[in-house]
Amino acid sequence: MIIDATTNLGKIRLRIADTGDLCYLSDSVITSTLADNGNNLNATAKTCAMYILGMLAHKTHRRMAQLEVWGAEAFKAYKEFLLLAYTRPEFMDFSPVPYSSTEEFSPILDFQRNWNKGFYNGTESQALAVSADISPNNNTRTN
Repeated sequence: MIIDATTNLGKIRLRIADTGDLCYLSDSVITSTLADNGNNLNATAKTCAMYILGMLAHKTHRRMAQLEVWGAEAFKAYKEFLLLAYTRPEFMDFSPVPYSSTEEFSPILDFQRNWNKGFYNGTESQALAVSADISPNNNTRTN
């Protein structure tokens, strides 16, 4: 499937990661949801992601002869994707942000650049000092 990221339909597909050869939602469902939400991309992405999560919730463990399908893993993985992509800004490099070749100002991409500029991991010795401070020892860094 080729996704045109310049259309609202393509942007929604990228935001909800419905990009496989066999998509969960048809184009008509996404277009209808987009119209119901007044062309609001964020509200539509949220609604469509919940549609997918709802479909995955009904797929449970099934066994037919030699074939076993474990549907709970798909639900948990998609739920984890949604939580990481939309609630944790440090995972923005991995979230589906629509690509556009225009030079318009994007608040999401601007926030991501500013976040990454101000993020500091510290050195290994600083990490060890923090670990020693919170460990159950006799309140000294060396024994």
